[in-house]
Amino acid sequence: MHKFIYKQAKENALSSGMGCFMKGTLVETEEGWTPIDELKVGDWVMSRPENGIGEAVPKRVVNTFRYEDKKVVMLRFSQFPERNRGEGDWLPPPTTRSACTAW
Repeated sequence: MHKFIYKQAKENALSSGMGCFMKGTLVETEEGWTPIDELKVGDWVMSRPENGIGEAVPKRVVNTFRYEDKKVVMLRFSQFPERNRGEGDWLPPPTTRSACTAW
């Protein structure tokens, strides 16, 4: 059951059209690191597989999204300290409008 809920939450987050990065987040390009808000459709960025395993390869930006500013909340898991070091990921319930990333 947990796997089903996780899978559904991930699908909802990926299909919701939410932005995932704050303005100014640096993205690796062939020319160096560039703020995400300066990227345009057609630019080349270095991309890794979604699971994070494998070499970074250049891929074209195919779409960009801009949203009005929202409050950003950082979560720290005192009971699960491994989640504070970038291991594992957190997905909010589908009704939560937020930008999320793995810490």
